[in-house]
Amino acid sequence: MGSYNKQLQNRFEPETAPKVPHGVETLAELQIHIEDEYQRRQRRPRVEETHIRTTFLLDRQLSEKLNRICANREKGFKTLCLNRAIEAIVREYDHA
Repeated sequence: MGSYNKQLQNRFEPETAPKVPHGVETLAELQIHIEDEYQRRQRRPRVEETHIRTTFLLDRQLSEKLNRICANREKGFKTLCLNRAIEAIVREYDHA
C-alpha cells in the first residue's frame, strides 16, 4: 500500500476515511484522478439542462406508498419512477 493511503488510514477512522480510488498511491495520482473525474462531469449535461422542477399536489397515501417503495434505493430513483410513469400516461394519451 502506498504512503498516501497509509497516511489516510492513520489519520482517519475507517468509517470516516475519505474514499481514495483503487490504485491511487500518491497525491500526484490523486490529482490526476480528480482532474479526469472533473472533466467527465463537465462534459455531461446538468440535471437543470435536461429537466425542470415542478410542484404538484400528490395524494397523501399515494405519497407514503411511493416513499416506502423508494426508501432504500439510490438517489434519483423516485424521480426516475415518476418520469417513467408520467411518460407512459402521456404516450397513452397521445395515441388515443
